Amino acid sequence: TYYHMTDKRTATEETLTTALRDVFGLHVSVRCAPIAEQVKHNSAAGDNATASVGRLWFKKGHVVRVTENICSAASTIVGRELPFPADSKELKEATNAARVLAHEGQHIDQDEKDEPKVECYAVQTAAVVARHLGASMAVARQLGEYLAVVDVELMPLAYKPPSTCYDGGPY
Repeated sequence: TYYHMTDKRTATEETLTTALRDVFGLHVSVRCAPIAEQVKHNSAAGDNATASVGRLWFKKGHVVRVTENICSAASTIVGRELPFPADSKELKEATNAARVLAHEGQHIDQDEKDEPKVECYAVQTAAVVARHLGASMAVARQLGEYLAVVDVELMPLAYKPPSTCYDGGPY
């Protein structure tokens, strides 16, 4: 099933869409897809078949397609007041979800295809995405710090931000 801009979004998709629109000021729609469908779509588009996200362009806007796993993890951020348990699976998944949403938003906002550069932008904006999902400052800070300190070290080389990636850096 491929989605079109006129298809009705789920409540989670609507929440994620609103957050990305607020952060980036873009006409964007977020769609949650089963991982098998996402891999099939990415393969057909010539993308890495193991990638968890993709981007589709439509005449009237952009559609960010993410797996249901990303949507589910992002929903744990929505309105969250208390930080996640330290070094928990839930923290790792929520951090990844905020990063993926920030990453895809940055691709569109910056009109940038260079993955390490986009990832640099995403690392710097994932906490902002979390705040726009309604997370408390403590939760957003926790996700941002976890991403910058732990998650960046685990990223595939093709996405790893350059050493010049830091707040106030060249990008």
